[in-house]
Amino acid sequence: MSKTLKKRAICLNLIKSITKTKGYFTITDLIKETSVPRSTIQDWINRLLNEGYVNVIEESSGSRPARFNYLLKSEYPTTACKNIFTCVDRENGLVEIYHFCGSEGCTSYCAYAHQQTGGVIINTRHDGLFLRELARIGRKPLDGLGSKSAVGIEEITIEGDEVVQTIRATGGGPAYSLTETMGGAMGVRRIDHTKKGTHIEGKIYTPALQHLTIGIDDTDDLEEGATWAISLSLLNNLKPIHRIAHRIVFLNPQISYKTLGNNASFIELALQETDYAAILNDIQDFLRYKTVSEETAIAVMKGLVVPDALIHFANKVRVKEVAIADAEKVAKELGIDLIEITGERGKIGALASIAFLREKPDTLLNPEVNIELNSF
Repeated sequence: MSKTLKKRAICLNLIKSITKTKGYFTITDLIKETSVPRSTIQDWINRLLNEGYVNVIEESSGSRPARFNYLLKSEYPTTACKNIFTCVDRENGLVEIYHFCGSEGCTSYCAYAHQQTGGVIINTRHDGLFLRELARIGRKPLDGLGSKSAVGIEEITIEGDEVVQTIRATGGGPAYSLTETMGGAMGVRRIDHTKKGTHIEGKIYTPALQHLTIGIDDTDDLEEGATWAISLSLLNNLKPIHRIAHRIVFLNPQISYKTLGNNASFIELALQETDYAAILNDIQDFLRYKTVSEETAIAVMKGLVVPDALIHFANKVRVKEVAIADAEKVAKELGIDLIEITGERGKIGALASIAFLREKPDTLLNPEVNIELNSF
């Protein structure tokens, strides 16, 4: 540390100490404690005033010096965690945690650390500032805590309308995140944390939301419109929801009734279960207004797991022409809502697209690649 920064740190610590004792400090107080020239002390006070660490509480008057106090100001980014929300799939015993962060480094770290420690996390995916983690409801020991990583999610429970994550952390950084920054994120109702030996244990409470995957196809014609654009606009205009993702899927480029490359889209969102009917109605109204095709349709899937039968259907759609009746049969068997907006032909691509819920771009955009069956 440079001499200048050392002097600044000493001055700041002294200001904190005197303010704590007296409730204020003066320049004379600092001169007595440091024997530093008045001009130098005045220069440091001016800088600290500009930086927001010091406040004037009483101006100088006659022989009475000005009084200042120290303003508590954290050196750390208390808003690193921007938004945390959770979706529940009770039928399959799963929860997915979504975390919008202020740092790509933090999302990468959490994704890696949570996988290394074990616990209830099944898999993690991060894309820039967005982290999503699929986890099992229940408890599983953090076998790697301390030896492989400093933080992990040990337990997830459902209490009424809330998801409760039990996170254990050791060390400075992870413990700071748990006790100081996560509680400030949108979506977090509260955090309870306690020190247990060498670890900090925190319980994070978030609303238990419903997850929807909505496939959309056949909204354009050869002259205007684009399914990817309409579906993105739809996602950005829906309220009240939590936006999760917008994806483009390449299907079979050889079919006879395509507009250009035979692409469909799907969107992901989280919502309160009580809002489902209203949101579904808004989706249909929006698409009826925006589409330029007479064959637009959507597929709506609840939950976090893509059924094997849907994966088989999507793989078939990528290699051959499929009848609308086949799509309707698969959707009915799986309890997926297949809804005609302006026509029926879009049902095939809409249904096939939602099978790509957990796929990476290399699979989404390469029609020669098959989806693998779920491993969890």
